Amino acid sequence: MITSDFGKGFIYNLVLFCKHHDKALILYDTMLRIYPGDEKKAWEMALPLWFNGAGDHFYEFTVPDEYKDKPIGKLAEKLRREALGYRMIDKVTRAKFEQFHHEVEKLAMLIDKELGIKVVKAEWS
Repeated sequence: MITSDFGKGFIYNLVLFCKHHDKALILYDTMLRIYPGDEKKAWEMALPLWFNGAGDHFYEFTVPDEYKDKPIGKLAEKLRREALGYRMIDKVTRAKFEQFHHEVEKLAMLIDKELGIKVVKAEWS
């Protein structure tokens, strides 16, 4: 079997990326011990580190050709650019982190809709 350091695929790489979500909290807890009482600073230090690791899964994130000019492809490419870009900047706010994950959820809903699945938004997401 051929392998890649961070995977190559569309849905597969989204899943690999999402598997890192809990590590953001671990990094935040670590940074909060370094910057006690400064939650903003702890997030600002933790989130770029998190995107540096989790964002690797966007290197070979592959949007299928049939979706490139559709909302799915446009959002997927936006997420790819942002994830790789957040690896390069010093400060990523918690709001940007949460917005990014909201857009990943939106992408998943668009894919389901394209596949003919009626999406019902989760109350607890």
